[in-house]
Amino acid sequence: MIGDVEKRKLISKQGVKYGSTEYIIAEKDKVIIVDDRNKKQLIQQVLDKGYSSDFWKLLINSYPDVANKLSAGHLQMKRGTVVDELEVRLKGDFSETTGNDSWQKWIYTHNWLFGVNYHDPIEKQKINITGIMPDYLFPTLDQFVDVLEIKLPSENVVIKDTSHNGSWVWSDASNYAIGQVVNYLGEIERLRFEIERNIRNVYELEFSLLKPRAFILIGQSTDWLLPQKEGLRKLNNSLHGIEIITYSDLINRGRVFSDFSKDLTI
Repeated sequence: MIGDVEKRKLISKQGVKYGSTEYIIAEKDKVIIVDDRNKKQLIQQVLDKGYSSDFWKLLINSYPDVANKLSAGHLQMKRGTVVDELEVRLKGDFSETTGNDSWQKWIYTHNWLFGVNYHDPIEKQKINITGIMPDYLFPTLDQFVDVLEIKLPSENVVIKDTSHNGSWVWSDASNYAIGQVVNYLGEIERLRFEIERNIRNVYELEFSLLKPRAFILIGQSTDWLLPQKEGLRKLNNSLHGIEIITYSDLINRGRVFSDFSKDLTI
């Protein structure tokens, strides 16, 4: 027999502090031990499971801060998958506007890649606007409107100006796209108040079509050297309210948006 003092020494030596302690005996694979070493892995597993809406409602009600961080991480993961898909698509052969897998449909679905968060697109047909107009208008979160024009990634963007050494000019495809967008912007300006009224009546939303911005997505610039990149920058600077972006630029932007902190903690 050993006394209380010896018991305390023995328990302390074995790493258990003396006092009132409760233990749970369970199977190893059914217990989750959370510490700094496995916290990120645990969060990743939660995000990967794709739990139902009931799970997220319970989490929001019980632990709102945790829910916010998990939902943000889930969004970032989804965006990373979208960028991966874009890189794969660039190796394929997809139509510009025809079919459910067209570039236009895919880009319109993932328009966050342009760096601005948009509301759902406004369809031209739904607001009864005819004429030289884009199929969709993209309302921004600050209640203005952008235009997105989608061309093929296989097109040239800028080409060397053979008559001026070291200079670059728009390719035929870029020139054509710029002409289209200029016409769109002109029609939007002409019909501005009618379009704003129709959006208000159909969508019950209030947006201003004052000076809409236009983005043209065309070509790739992965293999460009600095002079060609400078050429595009100069040409873009000469435009007013219009910017040409390459699919390579879009991938880079998407990677930045989806690259959430490696030290994600809760």
